[in-house]
Amino acid sequence: MGDPKTTGRGFSPGAGKDGAGRTPFDRCRAAAESGGAAAQCRLAEMYFRGEGTERDLPSAVVWLRRARENGCAGADERLAEAERALAAENEALGSLAAAGDADAQVRLGLRLLRWEDAEEDAAAVSLFQKAAGAGHARAMCSLAECLCWGNGAAQDPAEAFRLYRESAGRGCAAGLNGLGICYSYGQGVGRDDAEALRCFRRAAKLGDAHAQYNLGTRGRGAAKRLQEAFRWYLRAAVQGYAPAQAAVGEIFYFEKEKYAEAAVWLRRAAEQGQAEAQRLLSSCYDCGDGVEADPEEALKWRRKADAQGRVSVRGELGICCRKGEEYRLAFATDRGKAEEFARVKALAEQGDAAAQNRLGGLYSAGEGVRANCLEANKWYKRAAGQGNADAQFSLGNCYFYGDGVPVDRAEAAEWYRKAAAQGHKLAHIRLSMGV
Repeated sequence: MGDPKTTGRGFSPGAGKDGAGRTPFDRCRAAAESGGAAAQCRLAEMYFRGEGTERDLPSAVVWLRRARENGCAGADERLAEAERALAAENEALGSLAAAGDADAQVRLGLRLLRWEDAEEDAAAVSLFQKAAGAGHARAMCSLAECLCWGNGAAQDPAEAFRLYRESAGRGCAAGLNGLGICYSYGQGVGRDDAEALRCFRRAAKLGDAHAQYNLGTRGRGAAKRLQEAFRWYLRAAVQGYAPAQAAVGEIFYFEKEKYAEAAVWLRRAAEQGQAEAQRLLSSCYDCGDGVEADPEEALKWRRKADAQGRVSVRGELGICCRKGEEYRLAFATDRGKAEEFARVKALAEQGDAAAQNRLGGLYSAGEGVRANCLEANKWYKRAAGQGNADAQFSLGNCYFYGDGVPVDRAEAAEWYRKAAAQGHKLAHIRLSMGV
């Protein structure tokens, strides 16, 4: 795979951009995420060498594993080499961490968290505790995140708030953002929207993309503040923060009606897995808005969005209304999906919470039945009421996006919190970004 001594030699952000502003790395990642085995191998090599991006051995291993599953020739040999390099790097980090190097403790801890394994999470918390004890501000912030959501340790909102505050006091922008989230939701402290806003502004001015996105989200609702919201979204978007890229694309599309610009930002977010961006980009290709109409490309992005289990009423139907035309949507109603729908509905009507949640997803995606966001919302509510974490998260999404119910960010946050309390990782992420 190459000499590791070349690490980072090819890293030049923005080099070789195409007309859509995408670098060779961006284009390779898009092809890899579309399932191309050769592209997955190439992306892994770019991560391994630090070519067009920072060197990232864990990501190299992840993509080589996917490439091997997809039959990429030579993936086994490359994977073995990458795993050896990762093991050596982890050993070196481990030695530094054991010697008390706080930076190494944080780097190793963050790396362990990526594998989403309970034992690794606990080991990461232990490393963060050591570094935080030595006064490392980023370690305090990372430890606070773990304690806030119960990753690797029991939830302790009060201690999380204390750590965020100390981290923020040492100038850590991520700590300031975390402090803002605590004030926003009353995590470990009384809810204080004004103080939350002050924290987000301070963090945003220090360049924290999450905080910039949070500021944009809080300002977007009022028309007179839309431009300010857009500016904050754009600052986060140019840093590669996918939710902000999706927001910029939506504003260009719905508010500014600049479809070519919208398509550029939507694609960037879609390539990072943002379902809302994928669905709206699909509609762009359906309608020829900002791009050349391409039914196959539209179908590809719609399938990616549907695979994530939710349908955006605004993204799918709002465009049809904007154009003043009638569009017939294609719904998959083949016999297998129809039979699955019937089986799931029978179980849901008997009170099975998992089946109720699944039924909500089928209604949402239009699988085996015509899509109906009202029915989806009804079944999500029944499952959520029985404590199903996936349904609680989906119901939070319904209130966040206004699918089948009026937009209600406070209600969305409440359902996200319930799901997060049960360890739902996407709910944790949603709350960490701000609602």
